[in-house]
Amino acid sequence: MRQVQPLELAIQDLAIGRAADGYHPVTLTTTRGAIAPRYYPTPGGHSAALWVGGIGGNWDSPARDLYPRLALDGVEEGIASLRVRFRHPTVLEEAVADALAGLWYLERLGVQAVALTGHSFGGAVVIQAAAARQRAPGRTRRSRSTAPSRRSSIAVSSVAQAPRLSASLRHSCAGASGAIGALASSLL
Repeated sequence: MRQVQPLELAIQDLAIGRAADGYHPVTLTTTRGAIAPRYYPTPGGHSAALWVGGIGGNWDSPARDLYPRLALDGVEEGIASLRVRFRHPTVLEEAVADALAGLWYLERLGVQAVALTGHSFGGAVVIQAAAARQRAPGRTRRSRSTAPSRRSSIAVSSVAQAPRLSASLRHSCAGASGAIGALASSLL
């Protein structure tokens, strides 16, 4: 498998919209364009799942909207979720940068353990994002100010593992109806 080097991506601004259907729309304005994930919050939670779709882009999800269902189930279990929609769903390097920006956002919220899940093309994305976090030294670097409206850069590394999170996701996926397709998960 070809190793993808993450692109330079600076987060310039962060906006969180009003909750709808169990999630908050988030906008991460970056030097490479806006990333618009959906955040399913859990108050005080330190575990999360990051979900990405396939090459079809938009809010692609396997098995008749499996990701939104699992995100809502996770909230009930104390696990937050972030669904990331790719800016360029056919460009692996850009999609990996989007996933890394999602990880940055979760880390900024205090999340310490993240399960990455990708459908089809998204499986390659989460594997590459996990590998990028393993290769990079240190935690996510930020500019001098940590205010959301200030510019921040992404440089990533691994975060603590979460066996409870992994077990909860396996349990949720086992009960899902329909074919999951090419689903790849990586626990950071």
